[in-house]
Amino acid sequence: MKINRIRIQNFKVFEDTTINFNSSDIIVFDGPNGFGKTTIYDAIELVFTGKIRRYEDLKAKLIDGRQVFSENPFQHSNGIGKDILVTIELIKNDELYMLERYADAAHIEPYINFSVYKLFTKDDFLSENRTSIEDENLFLTDLLGKNYKSNFQFLNYVEQEEALFLLKHDDRKRKSHIGHLFDLNEFEQKIKRIDDLKKRFDAITTVENENIKVLDQEINQIKINIIADETPTSFVKLLEKKDLFWDQEEIDPTTFDYLNVIGVDGVLDRIKVFVERKSLFIQYRKNRAVDYLLENENLVNNFFKFQNFLSKKEEIRELRTKVTGLESTIKQLESLSHNTVEESIDLNPYDFIPSDLKTTFSSTKQALISSHKELSGLDRIYSDISKSRNDLIDELTDLREAGVSTRECVLCGYDWKNIETLLLQIETKSEQIKEINSDKNNRLQETFTEFKSETIKQIIELINIRLTSLNYNKEFASQLLDLEDNHFNDLIKVLSILEIDYSQYLSDEQILNVANKLELFKNEILVIKDTSNTELIESYFLEYFREYFNNEFDQVDPVTIKQIEAKKRYLSHKLSLSQNQILQTKSGQLLEVTKRRDTAKEVSQKLNRLKSTYNSSLKSYEKKIIKDIETVFHIYSGRIMQSFQGGIGLFIFSEKEGIRFQTGSHKTYDAIFTMSSGQLSALIISFTLALHKKYSQNKLILIDDPVQTMDELNLYGFIDLLRNEFYDNQIIMSTHEDMMSAFMRYKFKNYNLSEKRVNLKELATV
Repeated sequence: MKINRIRIQNFKVFEDTTINFNSSDIIVFDGPNGFGKTTIYDAIELVFTGKIRRYEDLKAKLIDGRQVFSENPFQHSNGIGKDILVTIELIKNDELYMLERYADAAHIEPYINFSVYKLFTKDDFLSENRTSIEDENLFLTDLLGKNYKSNFQFLNYVEQEEALFLLKHDDRKRKSHIGHLFDLNEFEQKIKRIDDLKKRFDAITTVENENIKVLDQEINQIKINIIADETPTSFVKLLEKKDLFWDQEEIDPTTFDYLNVIGVDGVLDRIKVFVERKSLFIQYRKNRAVDYLLENENLVNNFFKFQNFLSKKEEIRELRTKVTGLESTIKQLESLSHNTVEESIDLNPYDFIPSDLKTTFSSTKQALISSHKELSGLDRIYSDISKSRNDLIDELTDLREAGVSTRECVLCGYDWKNIETLLLQIETKSEQIKEINSDKNNRLQETFTEFKSETIKQIIELINIRLTSLNYNKEFASQLLDLEDNHFNDLIKVLSILEIDYSQYLSDEQILNVANKLELFKNEILVIKDTSNTELIESYFLEYFREYFNNEFDQVDPVTIKQIEAKKRYLSHKLSLSQNQILQTKSGQLLEVTKRRDTAKEVSQKLNRLKSTYNSSLKSYEKKIIKDIETVFHIYSGRIMQSFQGGIGLFIFSEKEGIRFQTGSHKTYDAIFTMSSGQLSALIISFTLALHKKYSQNKLILIDDPVQTMDELNLYGFIDLLRNEFYDNQIIMSTHEDMMSAFMRYKFKNYNLSEKRVNLKELATV
């Protein structure tokens, strides 16, 4: 495979440059540093692998993901906002290929992201028409060989900056980087399958060991539970009012844990203790009742005030409605005025008001309404007359001032001789009407005052007498009616525990102060409290009293210690019968589980031996592979490093799981500790060429400026090695020294191999 030409557009230092390689055997880039030699290598790597490894490493090591940048590092300074393209024309097996890496400007962001560089094929090198490659990996594998991405770094390309990349890793990492070259995949896959299978059987062994442990514990416990020679006892129901799964004649052993019922400190043991200490528990409940009553003094206080009236709530609610109505009527009567006299006030529901008084109230109120309406009419008439009079006077005055003598009344035609007499008569009549209106208003006011001071006053007095007779306590009624009917239910239950007559403290009157009764009550209940032997009260007593005896001592009294013991014996016998059957089942399960465990363990051991065999074979194979490489490597390193004082060549050792380079067979330290930078560069070039010779699937070698990192005296052997061993390869070399460029090309030309010089400085000026 040989590259014929390359075109680089808007990539790093190249705005749009085409370089012809002419499919030469050796191409040498020369010229000073900084004109783009390494950029060409980057462009070739980008096309063939879809990335540039050293930039990915730099990005991971140096760039904080939180940083923000304003430009893309790969775009040419004049090409911001334009596409990036690298096009390569190459020949392989006499067939022409044109590949292009294309990054659309719309997808180029100001950070390093190689996923935007897509691979295309072209029919014409200079054309903008391109065809997208759907499966890039499949296409390049077919063109460049398997593992082309990783092979490019170790078989095809020696970088200027990263020549020692492989040497910087430990022995194991070195081997992992090039392990795929040795075609160990089949070995490794088999070992992995064996290892995965072994892990599965080991997991089965672990699970079954745990199952065996659990079954052993269960079987041992069952053996302990089985009571030998347990005499059967007849069934006796222990708790008559409860339907418990263990207090039945026929018992399903799967519905409960026997030991929770008949074991030490089980249910029956606890019931036994409860029955034995029943009298202490009775006193304990009384103590709790006393404490509850003292802590809830307000509740007790309200109980004494309102308990006897809870049954009369509807009656008192009706009374409140009646009182509210009476009070509302009083407010209406007291606020009655000329303006509100027409408001309706119904006294008919009040039978305590005499009929004649109701009649007087109604007739007087109606008369006042009529008089008020009449007076309102006179007021309007007087107002109209006054206005008309004033208008008439104004007209007559105007006539008189105008010299017109008017003696006759314009209304009746009477002749008053002169206008002054006419005006006087008009004023006199107006005053007469005013006096009539004033007289009627005074009589109405006197009637209303008499109505308020006599009739209404009598009615209000009668209503107040009625209110007093109802014996209604407003605050008491309000508090009572806010209570629910069951408000004191819990309190009554607590009082029943004390067995005292609390009726004597209940009030029969609607009073709010019962402090004296409350004090007497407190004195009475304090005498009941007795805290001796409280340490004998178990924490579960209240729960058991509720759960098994429904909080009723009548259900506790029939239960005897003898009955409890008989129940334990009955359940023990039932337990023994069920445990024998369970023991057989568990023992059978234990045998099955043990068999599965032993089988899994045996298979795991066989797999382990098989894995050891494969590992041993793999190591032998690896040593053989390394031995094959070592021969070529030893020869190449000896020829490149002719002046190396440690010997005529280097050695490779594959110990344990790694690869080590050594200067002699008797040395133990890695060569990196004893060699100069130029010698180490020669080492890595020798190793790359050895790997390329044995494993490369394409004939392309790229070496970026080896003169910068190699001792000058080694260069002659290096060029001879390339010319003699890799004459059928295309070698792309770079150097910053024109003499070295000429020397390299001269060596190849003398061997009838084609050569091509590309001076980057001259190219930049074109």
